[in-house]
Amino acid sequence: DTPLGKFLLKENKGIKIYNYLISRGFDYIPKIIDYDDEIIMFEYLEEIEYDYNEKAKDYIKLLSLLHLKTSYFQIDNNYYINTYEDIKNKLNKTYNYYDNLINNIESKIYMSPNEYYLIRNSSIIFSAINYCDYKLEEWYKTNKDNNKKRVVTLYNDIDLNNLIKTKDNIYLTSFNYTKIDNPIYDLLEFYNTYGNMVDFKSLLNVYESKYSLNKDEKDLLLIYMSIPDIIALKDDPNIKYMKDSINKIYNTLSILDSEKEKERKTH
Repeated sequence: DTPLGKFLLKENKGIKIYNYLISRGFDYIPKIIDYDDEIIMFEYLEEIEYDYNEKAKDYIKLLSLLHLKTSYFQIDNNYYINTYEDIKNKLNKTYNYYDNLINNIESKIYMSPNEYYLIRNSSIIFSAINYCDYKLEEWYKTNKDNNKKRVVTLYNDIDLNNLIKTKDNIYLTSFNYTKIDNPIYDLLEFYNTYGNMVDFKSLLNVYESKYSLNKDEKDLLLIYMSIPDIIALKDDPNIKYMKDSINKIYNTLSILDSEKEKERKTH
């Protein structure tokens, strides 16, 4: 708080990303007043509070604009095979985990509430794994000869608290963890964090109204979204985490149904 107004001082973890984003026309970042090797001085923003769902929508809009402004293609001969193998290994690990867990639970005479809840929902878990495996094979067969992938600057720090809305504009703060990769990873992290709290299906439409995903990207995103979480059974009677993980599978199913319907209408 100075005679010239309020400013925000943050540790300088890299000024280059701000210069790059401004050069690409992405200016939804707080104004930089000055900086040295240790500190960056930003304009102080007077934040206003508003509806959580509206904030999520604004956040997705800024992600789409960030991706749009920084998008380009890379040559990568190993991207599709490496991605295929990574997901295949993850699916095998997830299947084996649940197969052993369910067999162990079913061998018991008495089940805990957590165990009973998991048994009741085991079919949707295995269905999700089988769906992912089928779609992964389909995705790889279609894209295995492709040596080109689209990349963007990923925000890579998904947190609605990093969005600030003022009376005049909206901003993203904290660009300390950006990296270059497939645009779906920001969306996937957003879904894994907020998928049970917001209407991700409509937010995905908002995102694609600015920056449309290619088919291989969209298919890969849906595969990742459909992989069930590893749910560790606990003695704690509070099964909120387990319910959230199961609910996320059903939410993904709703999104998949919606995508199928869009494809049907397109055809």
